[in-house]
Amino acid sequence: MKHLSLTIFIVLMTLSLSAQLNDDFSGDLSLWQGSEADFIINEDQRLQLNADSEGQSFFYTTVEFPDSLEWTMDVELQFPPSVSNRLDLWLAMDNPDPAMATGFLLSVGETGSDDALKFHAVENGNKTLLAEGVMGQVADDFRLIIQITKNGNDLWTLKTKTPSSVVFDLDFELSYPATFFPSAGYFGIDCTYTSGRADLFFFDDVSIMELVADEIGPSVTEVSVENSQKIVVTYDEILDENTVTDRANYDLPVSVSSVSSDPDNPTSYCLNLAENLPSGQEFDLTISGVTDVAGNEMSAISFSLAVAENPIAGDLRINEILYNPFTENSADFVELINNSDKFIKLDAVYLTRERSTAVDVQLPMGIVLQPEEIIAFTPDVEEIIDTYSPNNDFNLQELKINNYVQGSGNASIKTLIDNITTMIDSFDYDDDLHSPLLTSSGVKGISLERISASAPTNDVDNWYSAASSVNFATPGYTNSQVSRPDNENEEPVFLVEKVFSPDGDGYQDLLRINYQLDKVGYIANANVYDDRGRLETNIASNKLLGQQGTLLWDGFLDDGELAPIGMYILHYNFFHNDGEVISGKKVFVLAQRLD
Repeated sequence: MKHLSLTIFIVLMTLSLSAQLNDDFSGDLSLWQGSEADFIINEDQRLQLNADSEGQSFFYTTVEFPDSLEWTMDVELQFPPSVSNRLDLWLAMDNPDPAMATGFLLSVGETGSDDALKFHAVENGNKTLLAEGVMGQVADDFRLIIQITKNGNDLWTLKTKTPSSVVFDLDFELSYPATFFPSAGYFGIDCTYTSGRADLFFFDDVSIMELVADEIGPSVTEVSVENSQKIVVTYDEILDENTVTDRANYDLPVSVSSVSSDPDNPTSYCLNLAENLPSGQEFDLTISGVTDVAGNEMSAISFSLAVAENPIAGDLRINEILYNPFTENSADFVELINNSDKFIKLDAVYLTRERSTAVDVQLPMGIVLQPEEIIAFTPDVEEIIDTYSPNNDFNLQELKINNYVQGSGNASIKTLIDNITTMIDSFDYDDDLHSPLLTSSGVKGISLERISASAPTNDVDNWYSAASSVNFATPGYTNSQVSRPDNENEEPVFLVEKVFSPDGDGYQDLLRINYQLDKVGYIANANVYDDRGRLETNIASNKLLGQQGTLLWDGFLDDGELAPIGMYILHYNFFHNDGEVISGKKVFVLAQRLD
């Protein structure tokens, strides 16, 4: 079973743009010409001016210019621009010599506090100012994402945003006939600088794209279930406010009371629900009828979602642990199981160890476990797969954890929410919990598996060695020794198997005595007799029971010898302090495989 993510992300392709130039400077500068010695790709994979002294450096590349275009670039100047330290971004030019070129440019650099981005038409090197951006926007050092568009009707727009912003702000809009706009020519970066500014110009993600008429409806890029009464939907563009806030366009198992925009992200909207969403089960959200500002309607789309909750004590259980791998430097793993009927998110969950100085390790963000879902964590996924060949349903995640102490130790899980720590589960493991067929040195590479997720974690009868039939471990999938208290006859005490063979092959290695009682607080005594009525061993002596669980017998007698094959009788007597008694006998067979 694959784990469910709390948030759904959708990867989209847009057909509204066609690339003429697209350089993120992750490669080389082979596309560029001009002052090649003055520019480098720095360690952040950004284009950087790196001149030796004061001067002027011009860097350009050839581009075809269709009738409708969008220029986008990341520009940073780490100083206040001035007449002596300025930048000209040649959007289009017919000649790679700025002194003789005809085209259009965007300039930065003047004296004073009102410095703005300035848009010029240029004819034979002579500039004409057409429009200005926001006054004072580039008076000091700045980093902006700059976007200029020109459509087929010669409508020019300038938009800018900071790298952390989601959408662009409109700086100006201008109609200007591009009578001398070249069909092919050059895009250029022209830097003028003093010696102290010769390495403080930075550029990234330069793209020139052909604009195509928007005939595509909006799409959903992310859906996040924030809580039982709030869902956030994020789209890929600005939308028509009337359709996106229309409650009728959202189909859910509960009614939507209102749809509100997110003030921090104008493409995100909150679905505020009138009732709580169902807990512990998936539900569908269908969105339809939403249009963008151009009137294009989105196709109806459905999402399968769930309300995920932080775990409380008992919701998550340690389910398996490998603390003594085959070799000293091999990887351990620890496995968890969702023991609740809820969808559990692991964002606030940490692996920890009681009575240890080991550093707590937070689990990866964004993982949600469905009821009964299993997940294992290891520092080396590939090694665990190669060693144990898990089945196709395994759920194994890589996480940097220090190896657990060999012999005996502790593995625990906790949550840290609002600076409050809550212990969710804690297991004290020990070599003695392994099968008696194994020596202390023979437990290397063999995991300890939990038998029942509902039985107490530190019940010694609730752990056993993983079977040889699964290569001695089941990382990220159902344990080989798992016991589920299914009871079709509704008896309070019943045998899972009436024949068992304690030979370590993973098939019926244990006698499992399941119980499902009407209340907690019973005290158990259970003994095994041979077919002549002779006491062979004691399984439980005044053992306090939970309401349901499992008692085990591994087939070994009190002297450490394996009991002979044959028929045996289980006598059990459970008594409660209110006087109620549950007692009975069960017949079973201890068998051995014949070679």
